[in-house]
Amino acid sequence: MSLRSYIRSEKRKHIHSKLWKEFMFKVDWYWERWVLNRWYFITETLWERIGRSWDYAKHGWLSYDFDAHFVHELVLFKLKRIDKCFINHGNHSEECENYKPKMKSIKLAIKYLDRYCEQYNPYYDRSMDAHNKKWGELESSTTPSDKDPDGYVRTYRWNTWRKNANTEEEKAQEREEFRIAYDADEQRKERDLRLAYEIIAKYHKYWWD
Repeated sequence: MSLRSYIRSEKRKHIHSKLWKEFMFKVDWYWERWVLNRWYFITETLWERIGRSWDYAKHGWLSYDFDAHFVHELVLFKLKRIDKCFINHGNHSEECENYKPKMKSIKLAIKYLDRYCEQYNPYYDRSMDAHNKKWGELESSTTPSDKDPDGYVRTYRWNTWRKNANTEEEKAQEREEFRIAYDADEQRKERDLRLAYEIIAKYHKYWWD
């Protein structure tokens, strides 16, 4: 083989080798970028969405459309998820001025709304302690008040009493004091609800990661 033929042969091998390496690089890049990464992203996103849908499912199962109270429970649930997300992944406003007060705001909104939505009513029970101590615990019973021609009871009358309210005057005084205590509780309850939504209206634009 002549020197010129040998050089041409080696040159072709080098070119083929270079083209093969470039080809394999593109194959690896395509496989990693468009197959593995996308498959991982799709799988991770799928499981994340399934998990999130499962968490939200109780609000579809237990919530009733005729009761506005569930609106606040759903908002509270979402706020808790957002707060958890910030704890795990951070927040875009970490570099912003007054970062801590802005992040503290979501916890305050959760505090007020959580207290408002609590099934064990903290407002009523706190103020009723003194009332119950003075007049006794509320007791009740029902008696039939209306029957159809066949004797089936259609409505019942709910009777209530307290052991320390015996005369008509005492009963009237007890009912008036109960009304005052109840109204005060409702005012505190509505105050928490108002504060929660005032915080949401003011700071919600900072609550994203």
